[in-house]
Amino acid sequence: MAASDTFIRLHDGMPDHPKVDGLSDAAFRALVEVWCWCSRHLTDGQVPKATWEKRWTAKARRDLIEAGLAEPQGDGGVAMHDYLEHQRSAEEVEALRQQRRDAGRAGGLAKARRGASKPPSKPPSEPLSKSLQDTDTEEREFPLTPTAAAVGEPVDKPPANSRAHGTNPRSLRDADCIIAKREHDLATFARHWSCYDVDPETIEAQAAQVFDDPADRILAAQMWADTRSSDRNPMKEMM
Repeated sequence: MAASDTFIRLHDGMPDHPKVDGLSDAAFRALVEVWCWCSRHLTDGQVPKATWEKRWTAKARRDLIEAGLAEPQGDGGVAMHDYLEHQRSAEEVEALRQQRRDAGRAGGLAKARRGASKPPSKPPSEPLSKSLQDTDTEEREFPLTPTAAAVGEPVDKPPANSRAHGTNPRSLRDADCIIAKREHDLATFARHWSCYDVDPETIEAQAAQVFDDPADRILAAQMWADTRSSDRNPMKEMM
């Protein structure tokens, strides 16, 4: 399955560009597929010989080279013309992924800590001390000192609800799930709104409706800004 955070930028005037307008249907399809392949595999526009000769017909490859859209390399592969002027580099994609991982980890752990610090919903169902009749069973889990044994009270028995110590093991175990869901929600929001011609104020308003955490709203707006195709015009000049 393709990564959810890789994509290519296409200007709506691309089919009318002089280098593209004369391409056959097969060559046009090959051009878009090559760009997608480079983005998905983070090759910075480089296509190795084996892939170049296997995936597209000889005529389509020849048309792209003659149009100046693919540049032959010494190893038999090609480099897509001005690829990095219009598409994100592998370094940029990896930097964004790391930023999202760090933000997701920080937000997920913060939510886990907030959940762990909540007071118990109801008091323990039984007292901490028991009668001498029950201490034989209790002693197997909580050893008794001679003094405590005399009165039947366990020594250093932890509270019935571990939240009293400020930790919630279940919440901590679920932290990774919280982080993964948060990253998915943020990426989905950014991809969805990048398809619309809206301003940052609209994005902030939409993020406020979707995300409760102010930090998530800020990150969602930043991710949307990064995915906007309008900030870098892929058709400024292909020459």
